[in-house]
Amino acid sequence: MQSTAVGVGSIEPIQSVFELADKQLTEKQEYCHDLIAFKESSNNRYAVNGSHHGYYQGRSKALIGAPDDYQFYWYWHYVQHRYGTTQYDEPNYCNALHHLRVKGWQ
Repeated sequence: MQSTAVGVGSIEPIQSVFELADKQLTEKQEYCHDLIAFKESSNNRYAVNGSHHGYYQGRSKALIGAPDDYQFYWYWHYVQHRYGTTQYDEPNYCNALHHLRVKGWQ
């Protein structure tokens, strides 16, 4: 006998930063998040550019080889602190993307 309703909940772990973004962000912020990850690292969790590491090319040794969920929430807090939040209290990845473009980094 099944103890939970079909399609409710899951014990499957989140596999990527993109799955986390899909579950945690509005469509607009998810789009900006995904674009940042692609432009920064070509969606490569192990990407390295000098002292910058991971999907988002953060300057932290903690990101070296870090799992996706760690990188996602590290960047979540970084963006919240640096670029603010949206009306839904999520990090404003679109502000972060705008900043990268203005600086000519993307």
